[in-house]
Amino acid sequence: MQYSSSLITALLLLASNSVSAATSAYQPEVVSCPSNSSSLVRTSGGLSTDETEWVTKRDAITEPILKSYLSSQLNSTSTLDKIFSDDNDQKPKIAFAVSGGSYRAMLSGAGMLSAFDNRTDDNTGSGKLGGLLQASTYLAGLSGGNWLTTSLAFNDWISVQEVVDQVKNSNGSSLWNITNSILAPFGAEEPMNDLLRWAKIRTDIQNKEDAGFPVSIVDLWGLALSYQFFENGAENLIWSSLQKSDVFANAEMPFIISTAEQYNAVETINTTIFEFNPFEFGSWEHEKFANIEYLGTSFKDGSPVNSTQCVNNFDNAGYILGTSAGLFNLVAEKIDSLGLTGTTKEILEILISSWASENGIPAAYPNPFYGLEAESNDFGSNITYLEDLYLVDGGEDGETLPFVPLLQEEREIDAIFAFDIDANTDELWPSGLSLYATYARQAQPIGADIAFPFVPNTTVFVEESLNEKTVFFGCNATLLSELAYIPPLVVYIPNKEYTFASNTSTFQLSYTDKEKLGMIENGYAAAYQNNTDSDYATCISCAVILRAQQRLDITPSAECQSCFDNYCWSP
Repeated sequence: MQYSSSLITALLLLASNSVSAATSAYQPEVVSCPSNSSSLVRTSGGLSTDETEWVTKRDAITEPILKSYLSSQLNSTSTLDKIFSDDNDQKPKIAFAVSGGSYRAMLSGAGMLSAFDNRTDDNTGSGKLGGLLQASTYLAGLSGGNWLTTSLAFNDWISVQEVVDQVKNSNGSSLWNITNSILAPFGAEEPMNDLLRWAKIRTDIQNKEDAGFPVSIVDLWGLALSYQFFENGAENLIWSSLQKSDVFANAEMPFIISTAEQYNAVETINTTIFEFNPFEFGSWEHEKFANIEYLGTSFKDGSPVNSTQCVNNFDNAGYILGTSAGLFNLVAEKIDSLGLTGTTKEILEILISSWASENGIPAAYPNPFYGLEAESNDFGSNITYLEDLYLVDGGEDGETLPFVPLLQEEREIDAIFAFDIDANTDELWPSGLSLYATYARQAQPIGADIAFPFVPNTTVFVEESLNEKTVFFGCNATLLSELAYIPPLVVYIPNKEYTFASNTSTFQLSYTDKEKLGMIENGYAAAYQNNTDSDYATCISCAVILRAQQRLDITPSAECQSCFDNYCWSP
């Protein structure tokens, strides 16, 4: 698509600071601090009280669903009775992780996730995977994968099936309305509407800046994304508001997590990973977390600088969407080698060279951990020295799958379903890089407290075609005994062409309805390996209960052992 000169002119205007601001819902709000303001920041690991209570409520829902699902797939009634016995205080707990990869990851990941959803048409019963999403506890997304998880969560936990039905029945009007590029959302033939949209976004950002809060190009990016994923742009949609959503408050959906990482121009693997969850923002590596509802407040030594003034609404959902996918620093460094051409490249150069140069490229967050006692090991980037945190795309260190939050021993996860929709090979398919990067992280000081199964390097990964099929990593717990703890089993599901060429560019900014549906359908097929194995659902079920069997010293059944022979990778 070619963009009009009017749109480019509009973006040039956007680059200036001359736009006058009017009050908008995007501006964070100064409020009175709560009576417990000294406990808004905590300096210890483990789960928050809120998360602990929520997980207990979720367990009461997921455990019977999971047992029922497994009973429909496995001939192991006695084993399941032992695993789900009241005497066993650690039942199987599963999580899903969706990788980065822009709209490619969002759409392919949607298809993969729908394969595990019992709300998807014709997706329940023997041989089907539908129900495992309902039995899951955690759902983590990064960058484009986070666009998927967040847009579903903040639209009342809508199913992918419902989005597909919208696309089929509403002539282009659907939750993921990306028929036109985010740069020209009304189409290049309607430059005035495009101009008004961008002017509104710029006004919202100016309002935030005039109120004294740091802004960056990520504000622009996040607000633009919000118009694609939330009703009417939802500039006032707050991340912490999910706490009050009935579907989350009643634990009727998984606990969603978004990740980003600290900007570091030198380090690539020792970077600090931050998570945003419905209750907190923080870092497991540094054992520091803050109440996300009061993100944006000026803190020092764990308490508000002004005990009567705190901040709400800084945790804008669009801003967090943009933060997790904020790779503009890499785009700025490598724009000439990204294969971009024409006005797409021209517009990005305008935004980065003009607007971002004045306002910054990484997402800026007032640091709630400023002034706290420094860690004994600062990992090369002690966050307590910084008044502001600068965050970028969570996959810039190569870890494009959001594993770190799900590897925390306190979350007691047994199996992680990892959807790898990265584009590492010359043909834009995954290469296992994300798995290897996380595996390597545990050997670094910053990763000393996590454990991850052994995986091969990317050369071996591709040579053995592990990037083309479902693979179980970490089956043999005995081989993992020297790690910090026994990590979750990783059920690796990569992007592969079955019914549609889903290896689209990260910088493809628009998809026709046909392309959208094709990507989703192919993702569904990839999650099932295109139905090439009649025992596939059985094998997935065996993976779910493996860690529980190992804890209880239960020998896997013959059917499960056959599955492990076929799907487990051993070093």
